[in-house]
Amino acid sequence: MASAKLTTTVRDTITSRILRYRFGGDVAQLVADRKAFAEDCYDAVYDEGTRKKIRGLPKGWLPTACDMLLRFGAEMDRVHFNGHGSLGGLWSLVEKAADEVHRPLLAKHTRNAVVAIFDADTEVAAQHAVLLDRRNELSRQVKEAEGQIRSVVNSVTTTGKLREVWPEIGSFLDDFEDIKLSLPAVPVKELNAILDLPVEGAADV
Repeated sequence: MASAKLTTTVRDTITSRILRYRFGGDVAQLVADRKAFAEDCYDAVYDEGTRKKIRGLPKGWLPTACDMLLRFGAEMDRVHFNGHGSLGGLWSLVEKAADEVHRPLLAKHTRNAVVAIFDADTEVAAQHAVLLDRRNELSRQVKEAEGQIRSVVNSVTTTGKLREVWPEIGSFLDDFEDIKLSLPAVPVKELNAILDLPVEGAADV
């Protein structure tokens, strides 16, 4: 298997693959939990009676949004119904971005209006704090791991050398080394005949 040069793009791709392998599942679980939390917030803002009335309205009578601006104690945050918003640097580890999920809102809850305020001692605010801590801790772990990965990946110049110093990541390198070199359009033997090669005393030409 041919060794390949570690360009900036190749280094970035290898680093991203390793991070996604290690943290992709954690990020996916965080997204799923944030999505469920957004639904809980929606239900907390609109009780069952209000939701039933909303469902009974003709489609298009109410504006829809993919998120809600809420306040949890002193913390302002947007909760996104697909769980993806406000992921920061974790966004690059998401395998596939989820489609936007829209929910109908009362008109007074649109245009950047704060939809609801949850006191710091409420269960909803406590759940928000837990999710926020999980995101921040995961971001810290990813940042630390990325620095360590890059220190190794940047210490060599080819995939072959990288395999030598870090053989456990070989599967992340295979497709860079599987690129086949294109053969010349004209066989070398034929080119030699056309150009009268080799040349004796080439240095004197």
